[in-house]
Formats: sequence, C-alpha cells, structure tokens
Amino acid sequence: MKLFMAGWATETNTFSPMPTFDKSFIERTLDQLRPEGFSLDDITGAAPPVIWDAMARERGWEVAEHPVYRFAQPSGLVVRAAYERHRDEVLASLRAAQPVDAVLLALHGGSVADGYDDPEGDIITRVREIVGDGVPIGVELDPHTNFGEAMRNADVLEFYKEYPHTDVAERAVDLFEVIADAAEGKTQPVMGVYDCRMVSIFQTPIQPLRGFIDSYSELEGHDGVLTITVCQGFPYSDLPIGGARMIVVTDGDQDQADRLAEELGKELIEIREAMQPDYMSIDEALDAALVDDVRPVVIADYADNAGGGAPSDSTFILERMLERGITNAAFGMIWDPIALDVAKEAGVGAKLSLRIGGKMGQTSGRPLDLDVEVIAIVPDARAVDARLGREIELGDLVGLRCQGIDIILNNDRQQVLSTDPFTLCGVDPRERAIVVVKSSQHFYAAYSQISSKILYAYSDGALNPILREIPYERLPKERFWPWNPDPFATE
Repeated sequence: MKLFMAGWATETNTFSPMPTFDKSFIERTLDQLRPEGFSLDDITGAAPPVIWDAMARERGWEVAEHPVYRFAQPSGLVVRAAYERHRDEVLASLRAAQPVDAVLLALHGGSVADGYDDPEGDIITRVREIVGDGVPIGVELDPHTNFGEAMRNADVLEFYKEYPHTDVAERAVDLFEVIADAAEGKTQPVMGVYDCRMVSIFQTPIQPLRGFIDSYSELEGHDGVLTITVCQGFPYSDLPIGGARMIVVTDGDQDQADRLAEELGKELIEIREAMQPDYMSIDEALDAALVDDVRPVVIADYADNAGGGAPSDSTFILERMLERGITNAAFGMIWDPIALDVAKEAGVGAKLSLRIGGKMGQTSGRPLDLDVEVIAIVPDARAVDARLGREIELGDLVGLRCQGIDIILNNDRQQVLSTDPFTLCGVDPRERAIVVVKSSQHFYAAYSQISSKILYAYSDGALNPILREIPYERLPKERFWPWNPDPFATE
C-alpha cells in the first residue's frame, strides 16, 4: 500500500483588512513537524501528517508526501498567485507519486482566495481527478469550514469535534484508520451531509452543545457508523456557501448515512437557541468582572482574535479600562511591531510616551497615546499551546505598565493560547483582578484552569459575535437562521 500526504492550511476572514500573502505562510517539512521523542504511544502535540506517517509505516505501507507543509495565520483574502502556486505544487507531487492507494490531506478549511470561494474543495476535486474514483481520500479539517459541494469529492471529511481544538491528534488517528480500512478493502465509507441552515458560534465545553457532542460520539464504531462530526462553518467569510452541516460516514450504507445526518442535524437545530454564548458589551463585561471578589476574572476580547483573521491591534477594551481607572489588570497581546521596536530600543525601566494599537483600520479602534514604563523585553519568545501541548512562536514580546495595567505587545501576530505571554514578561495572571486576552475561545484550555469566571466581550472588531450586525453582502441571509427563524419553511 502507498499513501500520499499533503497539508495546506489557513482561514480567511473576508472582513479583515490584512491580505494573506505568499510570505504569510510558514513552511515546514515532516521532520520539522515531528516532536522530539514522538511515538504513537504519545501523540500529544503532533501534527496530523506526523501521526499518519507513523501509522502508515507501522502497517508496512510506503509513504509519499508533498515535501513542504504550509500554514498561515488566519487573515484576509489569500492572494490568488500564492494559492495557485501552493496548490499546483501539491498536485505535481501527487502526480509524481502515482500510483497511490490512499490520500490524506491536512487542510484547515474556511479559506478564501482571490477567485476561489472554496479552495479546499478545489484541491480535493483536482486530487480526485488525478487518483480516480477507486482511491479513498480523507481530509482532516477545522470545524470552521465553509462547506462547498466540491468537498464531496472526498470519501471522508473529519472535523475536529472540540472548540478549543484539543482533539486534532485524536481526529487524525480516527481518519487514518477509516481511510486505511477502506484502502485495504475492509470497508466502503460513504458520507451523508445534512444542511442545518444555521450560522452560529459553537463553544463545545458549554451545555447543551457539550452533551450533544458526547451523545453522537458514542454512536461511532457501532452498527456501521464510522465517524460523525459537525462542520460548524466560519461566520466571518462572506460567501454564498456557509452555515453548519452534520456529517456522518457509514460503511457502505448511504441511506443510513443520510438518515442519521438528518436526525442529528435536526437535534442540533433544536438546541441552537440554548447553545448561544452570553456575549457582553465592554462595559457589561467590566462591570461583571469588578463585582466578583474572587480573582482573576478573564475577559475574552472576542472580536480581535488573530486566530479568526483579526489584526489583534484593537484598543476598544483597553481604552475603556483606562477611562474607568481599572487597575491590577493584565491585557494581551496587542500586535504592534512599531511600538514594540520603540520600547525595545528604550530598554527595561524606561518611561516614555508611546502610541499603541489602532493601526490597521476601523476594526482596530483608535491608537492610544500612553505614558508607559517598559517592564520586560523577551526576544524570540516561545510558548506552549495549551490546547495541543505544542510549542509555538510568539516573536518578540514587550511588557508595558500603564496606570495599573500590564500590557503585552508582540510582533508576530498570534492569539493568546496559554498564560505564557504574560508569565514570560514577569506578569502572573493569577495575581491580577482582571485579565483580558485577545482570543475567541482557544484561550479557554489554559484560562479555565486558573480563572474564577470567564466572560466574553464584544466590540467593533473584525469578529463581531453578534452575527445580525455583520454587514454580509454575499451570504444569502434569508436561507439561514438567525435571520430567518424557520429557513426550512421557505423552500
């Protein structure tokens, strides 16, 4: 048996002012992705291709791979030439590897390139054209994927179940086993897809969604059901495609796959109102944080999450905290390479006037002119992603103190995925009354362990969670809840 693997991943916020350029993509070989001391007995922190490579070789398979895996921080529209070059390089590697018996792709989903509403579907379709109908294709995806019909050219779409995405490695194992069994003729996976006609935000640790995921996960591995996942959709891509889909893969029984996908999809629709998070205005969140005497209270700056394509330089919440005289607080990370360089040159202990944030556009707010003290400089900072146990690069960090608030700047746009951005700068978030993190949900894995309360604040940033306020132009809102209270009645 011969397996071909490739990976290309980014997520596109079409409301973001930051294009995704060729140079936005980080390139890694399989050896660079492989954690030190990796084994299949401990898959913590391993990227899907590393796991697939090990599982294939354990079966005695030959592995052919595209030599470079590319990943870009979520941003705005992908430049067309960059996408087409990356795609065509993958396809050329696949042609050179022919014939193959199975294909596994690590794609993020939710990307949009100039001229391509569904790059993942485009890649899958072209892969199918090369390998033909008899070769199983499996794709692992972030649930924030916009489902295009071209994606049905895969045999199995496996979405992470959890948000924050703590189960990437586990889903990679599941996908490999399903595709390997198909390649060896043991099963015949068929996929059922049910369009739930809803655009929503899914926070999987919170009931009733938590219970729904747990209940459908118990069906896997029984009565011919191979995998079940939800394609949540990415609300910040303004596209004709979008919305949530229920995906069920069964062994050779298309009717069963379609029927179960519809049954579970209708269950998801039943809980759609109850599973909506409680988002607060900035002042509502600050008021609620100040009431609680147990510390720390963590506030998510939901709308300025770099992981959702936002610039991560907005000042809305920080400005209001300063206006209200809030102290004993920590705030991070603001992406501001210019202010960071000035602070680095000034050095630790320097006191200076500094213009911070508010640089990329209207969703960034206005720049703040602040009198600050430089309390820390950390070059080439590295942190652990608390979701995956994987080390990530933060770029340079600078800690600033202003009116009782410790502010963390960085120059490598990244959301807050652990407490490390603060502690590396000598700021212990457990000792602060209020901690504001620029993240929508991935912070939860770390901060749920140390916080007394977690609040979600919305602002005019690039990821407004109040979906009715988003200025969609291409999304057919009449087709989806929450704009249409009963979208199935208008067929």
